[in-house]
Amino acid sequence: MGQNAQTGQPPRGVLTIDWMVLAVACIALLFLLGTMIRTSIEPDSTVGVRGLRSLGPEDILLAFQDFSFDATGWTPAATSDQLPGLGPVLGPFTDEAVERSFAMPSDALIGHLAFDLHLIGDWVGQGEFHIALGEQEIMSIHLPGPESTSAEMIDIHATDVRGLRIFANRSVVSPRLPEAVLPGPTDDFTTFHIRLQVSEPGETLVLRLMSEAEGGARWSLDNLTVVATVSDGEGEDAAQR
Repeated sequence: MGQNAQTGQPPRGVLTIDWMVLAVACIALLFLLGTMIRTSIEPDSTVGVRGLRSLGPEDILLAFQDFSFDATGWTPAATSDQLPGLGPVLGPFTDEAVERSFAMPSDALIGHLAFDLHLIGDWVGQGEFHIALGEQEIMSIHLPGPESTSAEMIDIHATDVRGLRIFANRSVVSPRLPEAVLPGPTDDFTTFHIRLQVSEPGETLVLRLMSEAEGGARWSLDNLTVVATVSDGEGEDAAQR
């Protein structure tokens, strides 16, 4: 009997149970961290290619501009329909500050601003684009490289803006056929489909846009939609939608 005894070693069954408990604890910790950490930039499934959003009974459409006719309310208000691959747009601009104010209903619970931002030309390493609400800059965009994700291209600056949520989708458009023999600069541009959501927006929302473009890089704005979600008698339920 003594020949089979193993002194100084704990039974194997005890070791197996300890490792299982440790593994379960690690998995539980990962799930907990996953519920605590949220990204500030999310893909927006409610906004289509042209920036349109489905409206509910509690939503009021305050503005829609595709710049086919004018650029009412914008300063400056220059438009163009001469950019390859784009229809009428606001701009293009280089380093001008561009803004517009939107009057909100007195009972607005949430303000939604959606637009397409076109970065035209070579923006890789050529500066940043800045978006502000009022005097508060909320985000900046830069293009570090073609393989970067939307989240890596966007820096959030105003995490203290009440109820601020930022939704962004990115696409690259090549209106020119990929033929190496074609002369002249590239016509490619990068489009960010952006929606900003702000709780209790107040009487007026002011959207300000500005860039630090270099090397001939330009930008333009398209498909602007501004929507206010108002109280419809459901109180907090409406504010959560």
